[in-house]
Amino acid sequence: MNYKRAIGIGVLVYFATMIVGIAVCSMLGIKPDITQPIPMTMWIVSAVLAVVLSVAGAYWYFLGKNLKPSLQAGLRFGAVMIAVGFVLDFIFFLTLSFEGHDPFAVMAGYYRQPMFWSTLILILFGSGWMGQWMEKHKK
Repeated sequence: MNYKRAIGIGVLVYFATMIVGIAVCSMLGIKPDITQPIPMTMWIVSAVLAVVLSVAGAYWYFLGKNLKPSLQAGLRFGAVMIAVGFVLDFIFFLTLSFEGHDPFAVMAGYYRQPMFWSTLILILFGSGWMGQWMEKHKK
C-alpha cells in the first residue's frame, strides 16, 4: 500500500465532500448549524456524496504505479480514508472551541448518529468494490 498516496487522496476526498456538501446545502436551502440536529435529507445527500467521491478516490488511487488492486486493497484504502477523515474531523471540531462551542460534545453528537456509521460502512464497501473491479479491469 502506498500510504502517502492514500492519505493525499483521502485528504482531497474529505475536502471535496465538504465543499460539494456545502454547495448542496445551499441549493437545498439548508443552513448548517452545529447546535441543531442534521436534517435527514442532508445526511442522505452527504452519504451519497461521500460514497461516490470515495469510489472515485479509490479508482484514482489504484491508477497509481505498482499498486495491485483487490478487494482487500480497496478495503485498506477505505480504512485509510476513514482514518484521515477522523483526524481532519478532530481538527475541524477543535476549531469550534474558538467560537465558544464544546468541540467534544459536538463531535460526540455527530459520531452518535447511525447515518454517520452507515456512511463509513458504505465507504468501505465502495472502495472495496472498486479495488475488486480494478483487479479485473486494470491493464
